[in-house]
Amino acid sequence: MNKKFRRIVSGVLSVMFVGQVLIYGDGSSQGIAHAETIEAIKEAVAEEKTNDELRKNLILPLRE
Repeated sequence: MNKKFRRIVSGVLSVMFVGQVLIYGDGSSQGIAHAETIEAIKEAVAEEKTNDELRKNLILPLRE
C-alpha cells in the first residue's frame, strides 16, 4: 500500500510540474501554453472553421 501511495503521489506531482512548466515556462521565457499562444490557437481554429464553411458553400455547389 505504501509503494502504491508513493507512486500515485509522484505521478500527481510530475503532472503538476509539467503543467506548471507549460504555462509559466522555465524562468527564462514564458511557457508554450501562455495566454497569447492560447488566443492565437483559438483564432486559428476559428479561421479554419470559416475556411471549411466557405469551401463547402462555394465548391460543392459548383460540382453539382
